[in-house]
Amino acid sequence: MSTVLHLSASAAAPVQQIGSAIRSAQRRSWDVHLLLTPAAARWLETELPGLEELTGHPVRHRYDAPWRSEPLPLADVVLVAPLSAADACAWAAGITPDPALAVPAEASYRSRPVLAMPYWHSETDRQRSLRDALEHLRWRDGVKLLRGRKGYRPHPPGQEDPAAYPWESALAAAERELRFY
Repeated sequence: MSTVLHLSASAAAPVQQIGSAIRSAQRRSWDVHLLLTPAAARWLETELPGLEELTGHPVRHRYDAPWRSEPLPLADVVLVAPLSAADACAWAAGITPDPALAVPAEASYRSRPVLAMPYWHSETDRQRSLRDALEHLRWRDGVKLLRGRKGYRPHPPGQEDPAAYPWESALAAAERELRFY
């Protein structure tokens, strides 16, 4: 029996490799349910049918009438990757207008493991409001932030490399969470 992973993704450059990340998660026996912010869904608009085929589930990027949608199973782990700075701030403030932010927020209150790996540059990383938001997510909501040695290190401005985003580190961290849950 596979374990359920809710993979929630912001509109940040590594979302372009989300299909590869899903395949890697599936090789690890995860049943992946993909949630995208509306902006990320627009970026991947032409790929949505293929992503639904890959996961075997609808890609959620907006709310639908309850009677029209497949229920989302309870996740064993929620992974928010990539997480943009704007979405980190919104999530910490309780502004969760779409499933990609609401599902992780609800999961932390249901005592489900929630991990988040950011993607932004070093200048953004120094913003006080972002630092406050990350502290809120970590200490008040129990979100495990995957940063630094075991996660993502902010890149210098103008030197982004979305292909180098450490998806495998994020998935390995999600697997470790199952051992402690």
